[in-house]
Amino acid sequence: MTLDFAALSRSRQCSTLSRRNHGNERGSFHVLPRSKLSIMELSHFINKYAGQTAWLFGKGPSFSTFDFKQAGKLRFAINDVIAHVPDCQYGFANDGVAKWADVYQKNQILFQPSRCLHEYNSTLPNAVACEVVTFKDDSDDYRLTHSREQLAQCLSIRRGTLGSALQILHIMGIKSVHLVGIDGGGTHAQGIEWRTRLRHDHAADYNAIRSAAIDAAAIMGITLKFHNQDHTMETNGRIFVRMTRNCFANALPYSVGEIASFSPKIAQELISNRCAEPFSPPTQTPIETAVAPMVDAEKAIIKTTKVSKAKK
Repeated sequence: MTLDFAALSRSRQCSTLSRRNHGNERGSFHVLPRSKLSIMELSHFINKYAGQTAWLFGKGPSFSTFDFKQAGKLRFAINDVIAHVPDCQYGFANDGVAKWADVYQKNQILFQPSRCLHEYNSTLPNAVACEVVTFKDDSDDYRLTHSREQLAQCLSIRRGTLGSALQILHIMGIKSVHLVGIDGGGTHAQGIEWRTRLRHDHAADYNAIRSAAIDAAAIMGITLKFHNQDHTMETNGRIFVRMTRNCFANALPYSVGEIASFSPKIAQELISNRCAEPFSPPTQTPIETAVAPMVDAEKAIIKTTKVSKAKK
């Protein structure tokens, strides 16, 4: 059974519009009340931590076994994970934060795309205790090749919050990122009451998010170090391409214009089938280690289909 990602995307958009217009019989556009948003924008963070190493935390299984004494002082967290990371300075969210709005502290900063404020407007007074910095984003993957100054004006919507987080770290000038709890698969760290629950398709989501993050980091010149009990995979030698048709490769959906990396065999098959064209990132830093290897190239199936990837 093939998932209709285009229909899924339309459904989410309609759901969002429905929430926006709830209680408004005429269905006119809902204007947000005056916010507490500061004058800070992403541009204020350009090269703030130039050349430094960051620690980024997700809620994968490796989070529950990690010793925080190993972590450096520059700490970032995704969604409600920020409540469980000692001395965490920054948080990222790609959706409304209503379920965990109370966990933010006054000395923290939350980065959030402006498109999600209709779900929960975190910029309103008393919505969250921390500072909120909003940003624009769209589906143009080529933005990953732009300068920090250009990228700060508009990010690329990559799969999941992790994609946005890495772009913001790049804007900050970060050169190396340790990732804890970014494991792929379909489970969360045990022993913690998370505010968000797993869906039946989270395994595919998390694998796709991790894969897209590896590609984005390589394009932007960021070195990733995954902390996990699982075995590791070297990503050196992978070939970057730009998709020219909507298709599936290595069991993941890709849409026109998306930039991704594959083994030489799969990349050549995509190019030969006119599903992709060669792409040379301006900066390409090899990822040191990454967990949960992708589907074996010999078993990978490439097929074109009329789908559009739903991006969160």
